Amino acid sequence: MKVRYTVGDTKVHDVDSGRVIASQTDLERVDALDDSQINYDDIPDLGPEFWAQAQVIDHGRKKPITIRVDQDVLDWFKSRGGRYQVLMNRVLRQYMEITQKRSSGN
Repeated sequence: MKVRYTVGDTKVHDVDSGRVIASQTDLERVDALDDSQINYDDIPDLGPEFWAQAQVIDHGRKKPITIRVDQDVLDWFKSRGGRYQVLMNRVLRQYMEITQKRSSGN
């Protein structure tokens, strides 16, 4: 399970579902650690091969719009926790990409 934790936040979110989950980590203690107190041995060395293939995906600026959605749909997205507008954008992007693939015959 991938989780998202923002320093200073008291909540941990499941990245896939957006649900707030109970953390078993003493987050206050972790936040108080100095970099010299953290063991980085289990992090793989990302050499030149990795960075040569790495890509930054930027879909451009977000366009503020007004949209009308059913209340229960909005409530559901908000109940996932975190940034519900980002989640809605991801869902719309996936729909767009799937529809484009189908219409192009891929």
